[in-house]
Amino acid sequence: MQSHRDAVHKSMAAYSSTLAPIRRLPSDILRAVFLEVQISLWWNPEPSESYSDSEPQALDFSQGPWKLGHVCSAWRGIVLSYPQLWSRIVLQFGTDNGPVTTLRHPLPTLQAAILRSGQHPLDIVFKLWTGRCAGAEVTANEDAAVQAFPVILKESYRWKSLDVNLSITLLEQLKVVRGKIPCLESLTMKTSHYPYLSAEELPEDVRSVFIDAPRLQKVILHPTRGPSDFMLPLHITHLATLWGNVSNVEPYQSLVECHLVIEEGRGPDF
Repeated sequence: MQSHRDAVHKSMAAYSSTLAPIRRLPSDILRAVFLEVQISLWWNPEPSESYSDSEPQALDFSQGPWKLGHVCSAWRGIVLSYPQLWSRIVLQFGTDNGPVTTLRHPLPTLQAAILRSGQHPLDIVFKLWTGRCAGAEVTANEDAAVQAFPVILKESYRWKSLDVNLSITLLEQLKVVRGKIPCLESLTMKTSHYPYLSAEELPEDVRSVFIDAPRLQKVILHPTRGPSDFMLPLHITHLATLWGNVSNVEPYQSLVECHLVIEEGRGPDF
């Protein structure tokens, strides 16, 4: 009798779940809800679970479409068919939890996320964080970042915004996108501290990467003692940087907002 009662309760629970109101929502409504959740996470990120185990990873699978796609097959179908949910690519190579010498999840996983974004404009966050050892900055995870960066560079024609912390090695790779960033509107950049290398020593083909970006409007160059004197298109409308990072602002006649930080300890922003 007890086993029969348990079976009935199990069936009732299954049918109750099937008949739940959320299962009757149209796909378009769910897409809109998913996108709002995603946007909220972009602007108010939760603590990442990616570093909760012993092996750190650069891609965060704990939030956004990765997590929504594991709820049920119906949600997974919606997530996989909605490119905009995959249009923000976040890669962070930190030092707090030890080195990431290789990507824990293979590069095809990153490529899969990019493929799912279709032809939607991309918001790219690519950060190689540095730590300090004996008073000097170290980039313990540069090898892993160098593996992933070419995958991101191939999609430069779809970049809408770019937020990067880069080493000199990655800056050298970045030069291949000159003339191939037609959609880029916003740039936030920080470079590693290399006291032996001045802005003048950075090759011009690196400093001029963004000079031909036709839609670039907003630029934030974080204070750094390393190379930072990048050439920017004259039509930018918003500029925030350390005084001295841009040798002369007079040519930028389209500026409607300009923040020049005098003290190096304070980061520029809008």
